[in-house]
Amino acid sequence: MLTELDIKILELIQNEVPLCERPFEVIASRLCAAGMNISEEETIERIKSLYLKKYIRRIGPIFDAAALGYKSALAAVKVSPADIEKAAGLISSYKSVTHNYIRDDDSYNVWFTVTEESEKKIIETLEEIKTKLAIGDYLFLPSEKTYKIKVGFDLKAGYGGTCEK
Repeated sequence: MLTELDIKILELIQNEVPLCERPFEVIASRLCAAGMNISEEETIERIKSLYLKKYIRRIGPIFDAAALGYKSALAAVKVSPADIEKAAGLISSYKSVTHNYIRDDDSYNVWFTVTEESEKKIIETLEEIKTKLAIGDYLFLPSEKTYKIKVGFDLKAGYGGTCEK
């Protein structure tokens, strides 16, 4: 069960990890300013605990792939319901895949985004996934325009609630 302090930590780090020598000291001071007495060390331990409990998947930067010359695409595959977890695990194992999710769709049920140095490399990655999953085809929708760059989770609303940023 998440505590109020855990929720506040998650809210802070989902929006910004300060770019400085001691980012968790800055986070701890923000928590103290909000009335939560916590040290830098305790903040680090709480974050480690949240990571181990799988409330945090990763802490890392989000970059504008197009501005750096990368290409991205939305892709989808159709797998049997019994193979969805296996397929999602395989797809997620690629560093170029940012996330995947299930859609209730008769044609394609596992959707994911892929970012690579070129469209050719995206297709190579999709072909490799197709081979490993032993499926007939995949859907490839190259990105033409970015409409949304960030989604923040409303942690007070419970699991699954989101708010656009």
